[in-house]
Amino acid sequence: MKTFRQDLEEVINKHSMENGSNTPDFMLADYLMGCLRAFDKLMKRRDLWYGKKLVRKIVDEDKDDQQKIMEDIDYNNMCARATLYPGKSIAEVHDIQYMPRLEESYKFINSVLLGTTPMNDKQTHQWVTKTLEGRLRRYGVVAKCNEENNPPDVIDKCLLIAKVMRNHADGQSGYKYIDLVFGEEEQVKKYTAEWLLNKRLYNFIERGI
Repeated sequence: MKTFRQDLEEVINKHSMENGSNTPDFMLADYLMGCLRAFDKLMKRRDLWYGKKLVRKIVDEDKDDQQKIMEDIDYNNMCARATLYPGKSIAEVHDIQYMPRLEESYKFINSVLLGTTPMNDKQTHQWVTKTLEGRLRRYGVVAKCNEENNPPDVIDKCLLIAKVMRNHADGQSGYKYIDLVFGEEEQVKKYTAEWLLNKRLYNFIERGI
């Protein structure tokens, strides 16, 4: 009786699916098997994560297992880059993949914070910082979420702000950053609109207009 791996190789060969990337069918079969294994492990981690009822109950996991999972995911991502983004450097691919991952992380963190009371204190600052840096580790980000960028007026509006900083992928000096504003959608929109208006006024004053 043939294994799933052998059947997979034959199906790839039968339908000439290796032609698009000019990759041997057995390599594609190995890659897909690796994807399935990495996905299974990732789902187990996700179930553990969503199984927590409180933000502050952090599940301690074995560091070796965590590293193994990340290595599996990185390996499969490297394989995918060779076929999904031809001609792109790893730095360019990171830029392409970064914003969707950042948006996904924002939605997840915001959903947790909206169910947490209080949503803006020292403990949530630490959790948001750790979660952002963990979920965006591949992109080398540094997150800042503390009293400095969460003054009393932000807390009073039931909002929380985190700054995500990342080096330029093309090797330029300095870094680029984005401020993430967490909270109820209407409050976030109102705060962002006020911030943009104040920034424009400040620019006009600086120019003497």
